[in-house]
Amino acid sequence: MRRYILSLSIFLLAASFQGQVPDQVAQKTVLCAEDYGCVAYLNNGHKVYVIKNGDLIVSVTMSGLDFYFAAVIGVDNLSTNRIDVIPHTFQLEVVDPKKPKNNRNLKFVTADKIIRNQKIAAFIADSLTAVFASTKTSKISIETSSRSNIHAFSSDGVSVSGNGNEISKTTIRTPDYIAQIHANEEIQQRDEILHSSNNSLEGMEMKANTLFPNQYLSGYVFFDRSRMGKFFKLSVRIDNKVFEFPLTLNDFLVQH
Repeated sequence: MRRYILSLSIFLLAASFQGQVPDQVAQKTVLCAEDYGCVAYLNNGHKVYVIKNGDLIVSVTMSGLDFYFAAVIGVDNLSTNRIDVIPHTFQLEVVDPKKPKNNRNLKFVTADKIIRNQKIAAFIADSLTAVFASTKTSKISIETSSRSNIHAFSSDGVSVSGNGNEISKTTIRTPDYIAQIHANEEIQQRDEILHSSNNSLEGMEMKANTLFPNQYLSGYVFFDRSRMGKFFKLSVRIDNKVFEFPLTLNDFLVQH
């Protein structure tokens, strides 16, 4: 009986320890700082940060679009293992050094959503351009003249004859067809630029991928620009490591 109770106790104790094992391996934070082997340099006016930790090299370049932030992220796998790169796990955070509770994560945005929003904006702009052109008119002045013969007779038998000219002017309004042609050209040009931009976004966006040994992956990762600040932090999660890049607003600007 005692042996049975002892065995049961050991079984329950082991089960309780199994329940306490975390589902995920603890992640290691790798900070981008000079003391930790992080290098920064300029490439065509853009600040590039590169950090090497173990067999992983991660590079980051930031830029700002009209309504979004864009991070160009590169991952070089020098290890003998394969690793998963999942962009939607990356985070861009607005940081308030004085009040950390005010820190806010900016929403991850896909290129597909940006393209949809740009198409909506372009449709509205095209509609306004067409409506404005349709309201414009041009003035046309028409001048007509008529010639008439005049004969006048008085009661005392005197008659007078002569010729008279009558001139009349009329102004009419017609649609401004030149303005409509220019509007159509503007709409066509805007649509061509949008189409080219959309193709670029789709082609440059970083997709979730598995990197095998000695493989390299790079691409754009987009974040919502709904909140602004002077200080930011980009967190790139690769395997069981989190690469953190402290940033300032100047890092998003082209430097000359």
